Amino acid sequence: MMLTQGGGDMKKEEVPLKQTVIGGTNLLITILHQENLNYQGVVKWLDTGKTLHFRSTLELMNLINEAVSIHTGESDVSRTWTSQKQIKAI
Repeated sequence: MMLTQGGGDMKKEEVPLKQTVIGGTNLLITILHQENLNYQGVVKWLDTGKTLHFRSTLELMNLINEAVSIHTGESDVSRTWTSQKQIKAI
């Protein structure tokens, strides 16, 4: 892909566009319905091609969390009730 720049009487110059690939977990989320302050829809994990329907916002968040933890290789990406990570209370 080429980008043409120029203005006025200047000669047009073709400059190649730089494509940047952003790493991470790539998900496509489609909201199909909203009911009782929850979203229902489909989430597609673009890196693997897997598609799942979710029935609530919480289920969607859990699916996202699982995909990120699988991608990063970390099994404990967030705090749990049994984790030793302490956050100082204000």
